[in-house]
Formats: sequence, C-alpha cells, structure tokens
Amino acid sequence: MYAEAQKQVNPFKLMINDDNKTEIIDKYLEGSLDLATRQEVEQKMQEDEAFREEVSLQQRIIQAVRKQERAALKQELSDIFEQENDKVRVLSKRNIYYAVAASILLVVAAGIFLWINTANSTVDGVLAVQLVEGARGELPANIPDQVPTLIFKNEAQYNFHYQFGDTLKLYGNFSLEQLQLAYEPNHNNYRLLVDDESYPIQKNKAITPLLP
Repeated sequence: MYAEAQKQVNPFKLMINDDNKTEIIDKYLEGSLDLATRQEVEQKMQEDEAFREEVSLQQRIIQAVRKQERAALKQELSDIFEQENDKVRVLSKRNIYYAVAASILLVVAAGIFLWINTANSTVDGVLAVQLVEGARGELPANIPDQVPTLIFKNEAQYNFHYQFGDTLKLYGNFSLEQLQLAYEPNHNNYRLLVDDESYPIQKNKAITPLLP
C-alpha cells in the first residue's frame, strides 16, 4: 500500500536511468523537458550529490562547447569577411586598372585626333591688319586690327586657296612668317601678301583660289 501511495504521489519517479540519463540532462539544460521529468531531475539533484555534479559537469561541457562554437563561428565569419575584402580589393584594383587603361586610351585617341587635325590644319594665331602701302589715315572703325588665321596645309582638293569670314582660312603650304594682311580702303577689300606677292581677298563663305 505504501509503495502504491508513493507511486501515486510521484508518478514521474524512475523515469531517469543509466541509458537515458545523459539525454535527459541535456534536455533539462535545454529547457525542453516535460513537467514531470523536469521535477524528477530537480528532485534527484537534491537527493543525489553525484547526479547533481554530473548535471553541473554536463552544463559546463555544454557551455565550453558553445563557447568553442562561438569562437569558431567568429573566426569563420572573420575569414569570410577577410575573403570578401580581398575580393573587393581585387575588384577595386581591377577597376582602377580599367580606369587607368581607359584614361590612357583616351589620351592616345586624343593625341591621334590632334595629330590628324594638326597635320591638316594649324591655328597659327592672328595676322595684324595694316593699311596698304601708300594709303593715308587709319583703319576704319569697322575693320579689326587683327584677324585669327587658320592654315590647312594638306587639303587634297585645295592648294593656295582661302576662305574669309571672322577667321581667315588658308589652304596650302603656308606659314605665318611669310604672311601679311593689309586693308585697302579705296576698294574696301584686303590684300594678302605671301612672300611679298600680293593677292586681293574679300569676305566670302566659299573657298576661293588666291589670284594676283
């Protein structure tokens, strides 16, 4: 009768044995036991010092494992972060390389473009405008005292030609040193002197041959 009464009062007794003890302690420490088994574990810890020490030891082992796992995870995350940084650095270096290469290509392309255009044309500055020899007075107010000059040296279609607007464009193997520009007030036109040879020129939009 006493044993039966004890069984009724403590129905969760004898749930713990040597086969399931470790698993039950793990679940107890995890907080996943049912109420009856948890009460048995707590009662056994009060009554059985060896069992209490076993629970404590298992708790320390779990804590150590978790600590080790956290350290390993931290190291793994650190390694991943470092690898990603390396990739970023590689990509950054690659992007810098591409940017530098693109810049070099742009400079080379610009140089080629300028070389081609310089071979065909040269902005030589300006020609000062003077009155033709023998003319009196000064330049009229509407006549500029200097004219920007652009020389096209290698135009296949034109040789010894000119075009005159705000800028004097010359087509041929000219150099600024051989040129002079004079205004003729009596005829309201200009004269271009090329190596002391005089050529009348007028404002025009068409490319016109230089004729004496």
